[in-house]
Amino acid sequence: MENCGGIAVKVLAVDTATRSCGVAVLIDDKPAAELATVSEQTHSVRLMPMIRDALALAGLDLKGIDGFAVTVGPGSFTGLRIGITTV
Repeated sequence: MENCGGIAVKVLAVDTATRSCGVAVLIDDKPAAELATVSEQTHSVRLMPMIRDALALAGLDLKGIDGFAVTVGPGSFTGLRIGITTV
C-alpha cells in the first residue's frame, strides 16, 4: 500500500496457513512490528494475544489500522479459517 497523500498507511497482517503463526504491523510497507511462533497450542489460542502484542510494539491500537491482510493458502484448512475469521 502506498502512502496516501502524506498519511501513513497502517496494515495488520496475519499468517496462520502453517504450523507457525505470524503477525506483522506495517506502516507504509515497512515493518513496525513482527511476531512469529511455533507452538503446540492452536492458532485460536495464540493469535489474538499476538495481535495485541504486535499493535503495542508498533504503538498503535486496532482503531489506528487502515487495512488488513491475511494468508489464504495453501495451508491447513483449520489454520486458514482461524486467520480469515479473526481478520
